[in-house]
Amino acid sequence: MMLKVDELLLMAGEPIHLEQYSVKIHQPSIREIPLIGEEEFFQGMNIFNLDSAPLINFVESLEYTDEEKKEIIEDITAYDNLLFILQATAQMGAEDEVNIEYLAKSIFKLIMPHHKFVFNSEIGNIILMAEHEDSHSIVVDREFFDQIKDVVSQIFIFDKFFGKSENTEMSAAAQKIADKIAKSEAKIKKIKGDDTEGSFFSRIVSIMGVKKEIDYLVDLTVYQLNNQFERMNLFAEYQLNVQGALAGATNMEVVDWYKKI
Repeated sequence: MMLKVDELLLMAGEPIHLEQYSVKIHQPSIREIPLIGEEEFFQGMNIFNLDSAPLINFVESLEYTDEEKKEIIEDITAYDNLLFILQATAQMGAEDEVNIEYLAKSIFKLIMPHHKFVFNSEIGNIILMAEHEDSHSIVVDREFFDQIKDVVSQIFIFDKFFGKSENTEMSAAAQKIADKIAKSEAKIKKIKGDDTEGSFFSRIVSIMGVKKEIDYLVDLTVYQLNNQFERMNLFAEYQLNVQGALAGATNMEVVDWYKKI
């Protein structure tokens, strides 16, 4: 079952406490993302969405029965995919266009600034090393990683920016981000054309800067910025429709700009 983060906590931008592990997941502001790089940030989201194909191919090559292979494959999670890629890279010394371990370290530095991401290739474990001596270090197991993924997916709105439901059509901006992390090997799809180039966050901040102070906007989290941007769009649409209706237009549907985003 997915760990649900309280919506008000997301709106407040406060750290999310995973009590079982005595750690807090930080909600970074837009101002903090450039510290690791916006492109690197989007690439780093791959660690939570790696494709299972490499691991499945490996399982298929093992001398197990078809039933055993099926059982293993059905049980594969994002955690298993990440461990497999990290281990394979460490053993073969393979160099991809993007180093998964480096990206993982960057993302964890952003969301858990008081812990350091370490991969121990000898025992195949991910460890979060505490920054201070009086703190504790944690071995990241599957359950812990899944909880981190659940929280991160809500902080950065994965269901909107990094996926597409059957009933929801993504905006051009959201589709751009979805395309950025679509490749399982963490290779970013390069889309040609001026409209898809440049910084996503700087564009949103620039648009909203017409109404709000830039310093205020860059101190928002991704969740907060998206909420404000969507609300601004709803209100703008509401105003246009009301003006059209007052001018005599008969086909205007007044938008409920108070609705849940």
